[in-house]
Amino acid sequence: MADADKPTTYTPNILWLDGSDPEMATAVSVAQRAFDQYREALERAARAVEDCGVKVFFPSRHAPTTGEHMWVNEVTFGPDGMTGTLCNDPGWLRGLACGDRVPFTIDRVSDWFYVSGGVLHGGFTLKVLFRQYTPEQFAECRSDPPACYLADWYDQQRADRSA
Repeated sequence: MADADKPTTYTPNILWLDGSDPEMATAVSVAQRAFDQYREALERAARAVEDCGVKVFFPSRHAPTTGEHMWVNEVTFGPDGMTGTLCNDPGWLRGLACGDRVPFTIDRVSDWFYVSGGVLHGGFTLKVLFRQYTPEQFAECRSDPPACYLADWYDQQRADRSA
């Protein structure tokens, strides 16, 4: 990230990553390859989907290889890509706000999840991040979607590590 683009102060609820984590890169690749599962769940069984979202990369206009990954919901599928409603206010990107309808293509998808029957499907990058969280860090987001759907999974990961 270019120094001019990155904030100089702490920004709550934003995790800064430099893009060099191979496990995260693999998770993004898997999410893109498996995206049809998300689309099929929403198109075939939308009533059974209790919650869902797509994490999308929004590039900086000044440095297109840097940007923010933000959640989008209410996704509609078109012949040239998708459109959804932005669920986050950006931490430092200009020109976007929570509630904006935003277009995107599969190459900008970095993750997705849907919940059906109380079970989370997808969440590939979430699992990478949450495995690295301390119990205190996870406690900050434990009650909120999508973390709340992975609380039992997180607890099991911690138990497996200490066994």
